[in-house]
Amino acid sequence: MSSVFWNNHNYFNGLFGNTSNNSGLANSLFGGGSSNMLSDYSMIKSGAYKKLLTAYYKSQDDSDDSTESTTNKRPSSINNSKVDSKDTSKLLEVKSDSEDLKSATNKLADRSLYRATGEDEDGNDVYDRDKITKNVKEFVSAYNKYLDSSSSVNSQNILKKSLSTVKLTASNKKLLSEVGINIGADNKLTVDEKKLSEAKMSTLSSLFTGSGSYANTVGQKASETYRLANSATYSANNSASYNFGGSYSMMGTSNNSWDKYF
Repeated sequence: MSSVFWNNHNYFNGLFGNTSNNSGLANSLFGGGSSNMLSDYSMIKSGAYKKLLTAYYKSQDDSDDSTESTTNKRPSSINNSKVDSKDTSKLLEVKSDSEDLKSATNKLADRSLYRATGEDEDGNDVYDRDKITKNVKEFVSAYNKYLDSSSSVNSQNILKKSLSTVKLTASNKKLLSEVGINIGADNKLTVDEKKLSEAKMSTLSSLFTGSGSYANTVGQKASETYRLANSATYSANNSASYNFGGSYSMMGTSNNSWDKYF
C-alpha cells in the first residue's frame, strides 16, 4: 500500500518545498532566501507562528466541515454558490482590513506629525500629542483586525504575509514598547497612552517615518496582502473549482500544490 506521505513526490516537498534546498522550511513557508533561521526559531519558540497557524487550520477544519455537510445535503450548483459566497466574504474582509492598515500607516508616516508646533512657557518644544495618540490607536486597531482576517482565510500566500507581519512586529518589540505599544500573548497590540504621551519624538519618527521604517514595511505588507486577496477574490468568483481531492480551491489554479492537503 502506498505510504500516506508519498504520492508521486514527497509530502514534505509539496508542503514545505524541495528538501534538497538548504533554505528548507523557512524559505518555502515563510518566504525569502534571506530569512534568518535563528530569528525564525525565536518566533516559533515564542508561539507567534503557532497561534496564527492554529487559527488558520481551525478555519480550514470549520470550512471543511461546512462544505462536507452542505455537499452531502445538496450536491448541486447552489452548493458551489454557498461555498463561494463564504470564501469571498472572508477575502473581502481581508481586502478591507488591509486597506485600513495601509491607510493607518500612511497617517503615521507623515513627518509633520513629529515636528514641534510651538514652545511652552519654559521654551520646550510642544507637539500635537493628541493627534499622535489618535493615529497610533487607529494603527493598532487596524493592525489587530488585519491579523484576525488575514489568518483565517484559505490562502497560503496571505497567511505568509500575516506571519511575516507578526515576525516584523516582534523584531521591533523593544522600540514599540518604548513608545507605549505592547505585544500581547495573542500577537495583538495594545497602547499604553501614558507611556505614549511621554515617548521621544526621535523614537516615534524612526519607527513610523521613512523608507524601511517599521510602519513603512507594515504598510507594504498590507498592500501586498490587499493584492493577493483581490486576486483570490477574482479567482473564487470567476474560475474557482473543486480540486482532485474534493476540496474547494479559491486560487483558481489547477497546480496549487497545497490543494491536496486541504
